[in-house]
Amino acid sequence: MHSATKYLNGHSDVVAGALATSSRGELWSRIRKMRGQHGSVLGPFEAWLLMRGMRTLDVRVKAQAKSAAKIAAL
Repeated sequence: MHSATKYLNGHSDVVAGALATSSRGELWSRIRKMRGQHGSVLGPFEAWLLMRGMRTLDVRVKAQAKSAAKIAAL
């Protein structure tokens, strides 16, 4: 389970997430069924917003790592 809202998006203008399993077992079947029943799939505009935020992911991760290294050195 991953919050795409906070980390991948970077702009705080979309609510999204990702859920993955290691295999297509019973858990995946239950998740897929719920997704189909409840419609919890991103719309095209929300997907575009998420992709827009991911263009700056590299820059943000490098800045976060640099900041963390400074704190760790204290």
